Order: sequence, then structure tokens, then C-alpha cells
Amino acid sequence: MSSQLQRSRISRRAVLQGLAFASGATVLAACTPPQAGGDGASAPSASGAKILARLNGIDPPGQEFVNNFIVEYGAENNVEIEIDYTDWASSFQKITTGLAGGTAPDIFMGGGLWTPPIASKNGALALDDYIATWDDWEDWYQATRDDVTYNGTIYAVPYRMNARGNIIYRKSKFEEAGLDPAKPPATWEEAKEMAAQLTKQTDGKYETAGWNVIMVVNDLTQQYEDALYQAGGNYFSEDRTQPLNNTPEGEEALQFWVSFIEDGIVPPEGMDSGVPNLNAYSADKIALFAGWPQDMLNTKLNAPEIWEDTLVGPPLTHKEQAYQVYVDKYFVYSGTKVPDEAAALVRGFMSGDAAIMIGVEGIWGLPCRKAQESAPIYQDPRMQVFLSNTQYGRPRQIVTQHFDVQPAMGREVEAAVRGAKTVQQALADMDDAVTKILQGG
Repeated sequence: MSSQLQRSRISRRAVLQGLAFASGATVLAACTPPQAGGDGASAPSASGAKILARLNGIDPPGQEFVNNFIVEYGAENNVEIEIDYTDWASSFQKITTGLAGGTAPDIFMGGGLWTPPIASKNGALALDDYIATWDDWEDWYQATRDDVTYNGTIYAVPYRMNARGNIIYRKSKFEEAGLDPAKPPATWEEAKEMAAQLTKQTDGKYETAGWNVIMVVNDLTQQYEDALYQAGGNYFSEDRTQPLNNTPEGEEALQFWVSFIEDGIVPPEGMDSGVPNLNAYSADKIALFAGWPQDMLNTKLNAPEIWEDTLVGPPLTHKEQAYQVYVDKYFVYSGTKVPDEAAALVRGFMSGDAAIMIGVEGIWGLPCRKAQESAPIYQDPRMQVFLSNTQYGRPRQIVTQHFDVQPAMGREVEAAVRGAKTVQQALADMDDAVTKILQGG
């Protein structure tokens, strides 16, 4: 299995498995070379359907696999496939603009918030009829299947999970600070104590921050939400009609993040590498933080010596040991002119080697189905910790207006972290803003 996964091309058997997902798909043995241009790649064939697929956040190893995959898949299925590689930051704006203009790609990747907002606007094709013939659907974790279901209808296919609350830290910096690398922080209190010991400043300039706060609005929301779960709270009522941030649990959670700034562990602007596409941890500016598995891919690709010095621990505990899990998925555009072929390609993306190379290896994600647990990266003991940490995962509370809710929450978190508002005022304003959004204001 491992040797197969290291090939740059998917096996013929996995390609053919993808055909069962669509009725009427044909197979013509015409092989054509890839054509690359700009930031995408295509695999044209002499005739047949044309499919545009937008893939988000795929790192170079994953892109290489995809470029080879679509050559063979396109030839086997007599389809022309164009890949648009884009970043997560701009992907939703691109999709919403495309949906409004009727020009969305046939297939597009979506993140953890996307199912209710996209499905409620009729932007995604209902996939129930296709998945009804897919025996492997039971291989997906129940939580991921629930995530792509809206009002009883399946609107997407999960390709990975993710979580940002994993404790990531430098072994050598722990040793330099007199800390035991075998004992990462387990609680909020330990995280703050260790972070203070790990922070180094010279003449007021941070050489190393003992923690990090990602100063991006949507990231600030997610960091706060992890802490809110750990404080035993939720940001919505059970029926998701009322926000619950202005609560004792919300105050504890937001104050936890604000305290790193107040205590001088992290500068108010957070830590930045100063180099595009290089995270601050990979730039040797952070000793300890809560992060994603793909943060480690960034480190391995750009700073292998830091990768070798990296250890991983479970999420923090306060009242509860928990973090949010995010389910990323493939949508088929409701207005696609090639629904059968697009659905078949999604099946191909999630079959055999492709399910692992694109969903896990290419971006260092977490599995959304049991078949992905055999990914070679999970042989690394640190990656096994990431895998084990999913036992602490809880789903996000998502509403159809969440692409307005998330930045509204993030702006208030930012105001508190930067000291522009007290924690209490920020939470009161947060719930006011979210209530207006839910009420259509």
C-alpha cells in the first residue's frame, strides 16, 4: 500500500471505481498530455465533457499528484478537466460571486462552514441519488456525513477533517527553558505558565513568543470558539436561534486569549514570519502554540530542522478537554451542465490513492473516513498524536448566515485582544451583532 501511495499517478482500478458514482459515464482509452498555464492544470481529451474543479489550499506535493491524476482520469473517462488551485482566504468570495453570476466551477472544495450557507442558497447539487449506489458511503465517519447533510439532503462529499487546537511545540526551546519536553501543557494555567517561561525579548523586541494569537478576523473567531468549548460553553443555543457568547463561559474563553497579550507573552499584533506563505512557527519565532496539522507541513517543507525539533500534544483542558473539528468537502455546483461526470469525478477524488493523496497527504489533513487512516504520514508518531486528538473533537454550530456571523464575532474578539474593548463589552457587542444577523438585520 505505501509504495502505491508514493506514486504520482492513481491506479487504473481506483479510476474505474469512480465510474460507478455516475450513471451513463463512458470510458474511452484516449491518453492526452497535461496542459499547464497560470495557476491551474488541465487534461484535455479529443471529445467529451469539460469539468472545472476548484481545489483550495493544496500544497505543492498534492498539486503534483492532482496534475498527474487528471491526465489518467481524463483519458479513462473521456472528459477534459481543468483545475483551479486557489487559497482558502479568497475561495468563498469567488464561489459566492460565481453563484450569483451563474459561473461557478462544476466542482468546488468547501470548508467547515459551507454546507448550510451554500445549500440554503441552492448553490449545490443534491447528491442523494448518486450516493445511494455508493456502498462505501458507510466508510465515512458519521459526524462527517452529518456535516454535509442539510434538511435531510446530502449536498457534498467530505474529503478530510481538520482541527486547530493541537498543542505544537519546540523540544529544544522547552529544554532551554528548563521544561520537560515530555510534558506539554495540559491546562490553560499550564499553557500560560509555560508560555511565559518560553518568551524571549530583547530591548522590547520579541525574539521568541511563548504562544501565538493569529491576528486574522476569522482565525480569531476559531481560536475563541475552541476556548469556549473548553470552558464548557457554546456560542449558540441548542436550536441555534440565540447567541450565547455574553456568558460566564464566554468571558472565561475570551479572557484566556486576551491574557496572553496582557501578560506580554505575545505582542498585540501577534507574531508574523515576514515572509509570504511561511508561518511564524516555521520562521523560528514561536515556541508553543495551538495549531493545525498543515502548520506542520509548512514547517517540514520550509524549515526541516524545526520540523525535526517539533513535538505535538493533546488539546488543552479547562472545564472540558475539547476542540472544534472542521469538515472540508467537495460540492457539485447546482448549475453544472455535466452533473453525472462531475459527480463521478468527486467519486474518483475520494477513491483509492486519491482519497489519501489529495485529502490527507497533499495538505496534511485528518481523515474523514476509515480508509484514509492508512495514510503514510500517520506512521510518524507526531502525526499519530494529531490522529488521536480527534477523540476530543466537537462539531461547529453552524447557521445559514455563518459567513456573516463568523467575521462579526471575529471583529469583537480582535477588539478585546487589541485592548480596544473590555472582554465584557466585546461579548455584549458580539451577541448584539450576531442577533441582528440572525434576525436578518
